[in-house]
Amino acid sequence: MTLTIDEPKIARLTLALDAYRNALIGAGKDVSEILKQEHRLLCRKIVNFTPPLPQSSAKVSGELAVKKDLYSLISEAPEPMLRRLEMQSGTMDIDAWDTVGGRRRHLVWKNIVTNPSELEALHGTFKNSRGRVPREKNSEKDVWRSRIVVPVGMRDPYVRKIQSRVGYWKAKWAYGAAQLGDTKYPAWITRHFAYVKKDSFITDNSAAEQRPSIEFGGRGPNFRRDMGRVNDAIQSRVKSIISKVKLVLSDYAADTVAGILAKPTAKRHETAVEEVD
Repeated sequence: MTLTIDEPKIARLTLALDAYRNALIGAGKDVSEILKQEHRLLCRKIVNFTPPLPQSSAKVSGELAVKKDLYSLISEAPEPMLRRLEMQSGTMDIDAWDTVGGRRRHLVWKNIVTNPSELEALHGTFKNSRGRVPREKNSEKDVWRSRIVVPVGMRDPYVRKIQSRVGYWKAKWAYGAAQLGDTKYPAWITRHFAYVKKDSFITDNSAAEQRPSIEFGGRGPNFRRDMGRVNDAIQSRVKSIISKVKLVLSDYAADTVAGILAKPTAKRHETAVEEVD
């Protein structure tokens, strides 16, 4: 048996395979480009899956949730009344009667706070595992139940202080994307970048010849509390990556059939990033 090697065909095949590799691997090539595209898209999806929700008007939704929580938790009363009750009953577990709004009321208060610097620590003791304050019903006639009572005028400045933190959890995921050029996040998220930087990390090895990758994530207390939603976001993007790779390989095949060397085409298939309001 005689084996004949068609050297021109072998040479063309070798050239085509080299072209595939050159189009796929390296800085600015298809694997690197797909990784960076999908990293941006995945970060956007995680950000939109992370509270506050929904995706549209998330900032307004988050600020409203903060206000409702704190108005449920904190009541206001005239400072002279609070001082009098402090003298009579102390600042904890108040159980007294007083005249409020022209009628006798049974006051059942857990805490009186007159120093603004003490308010945040006490607020933290009433949060649940998701950082929210559970509601308490108060339907008894002539009974004023409250977990925290402060002087008139102290509550709203504290509400604004906590509202200014809305977007912090989203920022932990957005920070990594911003490091790779995705700068189109709204100010209410990017304002937290300086604070989340220490708890966020990103390693860009997208141009590596062996196992190109982008590794990103975070560390710190409660960082994993939304991992269920993060995993959902990852699964949805995995399907997209597979589809995009198939499109790129299809382009290579078309180039080869046309008798030209394969060239990078991932940018042609780039998907528009989701908006973050």
